[in-house]
Amino acid sequence: MQERIRRLTGEEAVVVVSRDDDPSSNSSFLSKQNPSKLIEQFAAETGPSAKSWIVGVGMLGEGVSIKRLKYRIHATNIRALLSFMQDLGRLLRKFPNDENPEPVETLIPHHPDLIRLAIEVMNEVAHVIQGEEEDGDDETGEREGEGEEEDDPTPTTSSFEAIASTGELGTQIVDGEEISDEYTRVAEWAYIHHPIGTGWGQTVAHFARMLQSERAIFEILRHQYESATVRNEIDSSVSIEEIPRGFDSKYATWLSDEKTKHASKKAHQKANRLAYLLYPSLNDKERAEKLKEIHYKAKLRNNVSSRKRIGYKGWEKIYSWLCDRIADAQQLKGTEDL
Repeated sequence: MQERIRRLTGEEAVVVVSRDDDPSSNSSFLSKQNPSKLIEQFAAETGPSAKSWIVGVGMLGEGVSIKRLKYRIHATNIRALLSFMQDLGRLLRKFPNDENPEPVETLIPHHPDLIRLAIEVMNEVAHVIQGEEEDGDDETGEREGEGEEEDDPTPTTSSFEAIASTGELGTQIVDGEEISDEYTRVAEWAYIHHPIGTGWGQTVAHFARMLQSERAIFEILRHQYESATVRNEIDSSVSIEEIPRGFDSKYATWLSDEKTKHASKKAHQKANRLAYLLYPSLNDKERAEKLKEIHYKAKLRNNVSSRKRIGYKGWEKIYSWLCDRIADAQQLKGTEDL
């Protein structure tokens, strides 16, 4: 990262690495100066001679106070909420006598977990701001009466400019060009769910820009995107009563492939259970043969073809049928009674 910054900006970045994160005992970053001292020096620098960039590995989290930080790049593979919040706190914390704070920005990779965390943080901050605005002077008076801490990390309207108080993502931007939201939504969906998108070699933003210029391709993908959205809404509206007993309620919101995999696994578990109840004294090899017979009977009784791929509906039927056979296991002599 230091080398990339040098090539792009011509500036030398300060690098601080935690001793726990660096496996080398003679690292050049650690042996010459203490990382904490380097951070203090960076924080204290002002004017044209001050270094613009600092790269931290395990060293720029909770407790670090650098007032002049205005931009942050999230380049870690850690995706835990607490770590994410602590790292963002380096930008969002409120400093004493900071009457006119500047807006801050953080850049994150286009990863589902990080996007979800970013939305949660934005909604939380927006909630804090809205609550303070609604409570007005009364709440402010109460806080002043209780006494203010000199270093209060709580974000307020004076220290945070929300990109979108609803927690929605901004539009994609490529080479300074803002891409329309309709192309962005379709591009983000296709990038994950469609062969054209998954095989795309560049970023989602570049893919959205391509769709903006290739209207025919966009219309095809838009139609499929809208159809998939409708199907998901229908799946999400399935009542709990339609979910097989023993399945999690979230099962109704899953896509078909996920349902098939889960229902198949549940059915195999029940088949194994039934084989053990019917033949407790057999060894593993003998019971495996009986397990094959149970699977054959289960498919036969539920009109499920063994020659074709079984969908989640077929596995649900097999699962329910096996549950009933397990309940009657004491009355069954063996697979011949199934």
